[in-house]
Amino acid sequence: MAEQDWMMAGLYLVGLVSTALVMSALSARATKVRQTLARVPRRSGE
Repeated sequence: MAEQDWMMAGLYLVGLVSTALVMSALSARATKVRQTLARVPRRSGE
């Protein structure tokens, strides 16, 4: 049972860390896109 508990704790930690990394990367990319969109005027007629 102890090994299974360690496995579950490890998987939980890995999931938390990966989720935090993904969220930080997405937020950083979103802010970068917003800054570029606000900085650069649209030249294409889309």
